[in-house]
Amino acid sequence: YGLLAVLGSLGYYVWGGLPNLIGMYLLLALLSHLAAEESAPPPRAGAWVGALRFAALFLAICLVHHHVMLTATLGLLVTAGWAWRSGRSPALARTIARGLAASAVLGAPYFLAYLTRAARLDRTGIGDFAEPLTGLAVDLNDMGLVFAFAAVAGLVLAWSGRGARPAADVVAPPLVAMLLAWVVFKYGTRMAILALTGRTVSLFTPSRFLTDAVPLLAVFAGLFFLEMRRLAGTTPGRTLAALAVGFLLSLPAYARLFRDDVPASSRAAYAWIREHAEADAGVVETQIHGAYLTRRPAAELPLPISEYVRDARNQRTLRAIGAGLQPASDFGRVYVIARGSEFARLRGRVVWHDPDSGVRILILD
Repeated sequence: YGLLAVLGSLGYYVWGGLPNLIGMYLLLALLSHLAAEESAPPPRAGAWVGALRFAALFLAICLVHHHVMLTATLGLLVTAGWAWRSGRSPALARTIARGLAASAVLGAPYFLAYLTRAARLDRTGIGDFAEPLTGLAVDLNDMGLVFAFAAVAGLVLAWSGRGARPAADVVAPPLVAMLLAWVVFKYGTRMAILALTGRTVSLFTPSRFLTDAVPLLAVFAGLFFLEMRRLAGTTPGRTLAALAVGFLLSLPAYARLFRDDVPASSRAAYAWIREHAEADAGVVETQIHGAYLTRRPAAELPLPISEYVRDARNQRTLRAIGAGLQPASDFGRVYVIARGSEFARLRGRVVWHDPDSGVRILILD
């Protein structure tokens, strides 16, 4: 996970989704609890004692991140359904059912408060969000090719009975559920909405399901390396050496993560506004970094789509000013960071200019 995976591991460096990562670590803890319950010899802890442990972890997931709450619920329901339907472990299905029931009772105030938000979904950006449509080759490359190969090979080993049974019973079903959700919401619902309405919408942020699947895929990648070590009769040191070679093969993907995303000219423009602009001034530009690096309201602040983005009055006004639909006086003092021919129709006074890049700052009249 640490040496080979990119997406869902070091990839968090790019977008800072640490609450999502924490939620997935808590889900791993919950799945580990279920695996331990499965393999524990009798006598086991009382059924409702185990349910309370389950609820503590599940409610922690729900409190940390709403998308992981959705992912975890889907994965646990599929795990319970598989365990019951296949007959492999009816006891596991009952454990999950008791745990979810305990979670529903103990977390009722939180879940009821969350349900009240449904009445205002039209104020969020969920209905307008569309992710770029990438192909499987791009997604596998983003995940890390060596990691993806090891994970798929580990899945094959687990389902053939050569892996540890708790991994096959407890980790594989939620993993399959996440991957199916990724495919369905990335392609299926997107095509259906496009055909019915002519709009491109990505429900439930499909890429997040693949991101969430990576820690579970790492379990099967580990099984693959463990099996290869057993077959080759090699030492742990040589196995780690093989991992290190895989890490070196992934260096180009890692390098992309740490490439400077904000050019020096833009950083200089942000620094000028941070030092010279009024505290209540607004920033209009086409990039997403202005609000963070100028400490001012900005037109392109990347608000989470699950929040009430339609109520972000400052952002809405600044975007309208940048489009020439409203005068700058509707906001107050407005600074525009223009690159190339951007905002050519806006009338303003240039107060800063970088001759090498052409980046300039205007104060609107």
